[in-house]
Amino acid sequence: MGGTNDPDNMTGEITVQEHAELHRQLWEDLDHWQDKVAWLALSGTIGQEQIISMKISESNKNRIYSSAERIKRSLNLKGKPKSTETKKKMSISAKKRANSEEGRARLKSIAHLGGLGRETQIMTEDQKENLSKKAKERWVNGVYKNTGKYKRSNKLKESHSEKMKKSWTEERRKEHSKKMTEFWRRKNVE
Repeated sequence: MGGTNDPDNMTGEITVQEHAELHRQLWEDLDHWQDKVAWLALSGTIGQEQIISMKISESNKNRIYSSAERIKRSLNLKGKPKSTETKKKMSISAKKRANSEEGRARLKSIAHLGGLGRETQIMTEDQKENLSKKAKERWVNGVYKNTGKYKRSNKLKESHSEKMKKSWTEERRKEHSKKMTEFWRRKNVE
């Protein structure tokens, strides 16, 4: 076995189903995605479109993109609506990456840069002062004031209010009350 048509690799005449079964066994033993695709394709479980989709998906899983490629891909996806199913899949994938050993190491290594995945430089004191000054100017000039763009409608306020009323059960209120009482008791002791 190994994929070539060399005479020493051939096991004699086999049926398509036997060929599919050999790929299934290889996939279970060696965990090569190519064997999984071959098994599913030969057994008739998946069609041509799914074969192509799986090949693209699997071959890009461990690909490392350059900064320019990441920016280009990000810009291409901006503004495009995503289905709820897609959002759930993205969330699961991100959680897996963040919770893996490699993901935690990556987060630690870039945490001091001021942002995930961004290639940033540490700011000098002058840069920090300038940034702070500009932010204060924007605040004074009313840029941060609520212009109505982000105001919640009465309907939305009522909806949020109803959700909160439903979520704050008597049991939850008592638990919260206990926590706050304990917090203030400790705070007053200190």
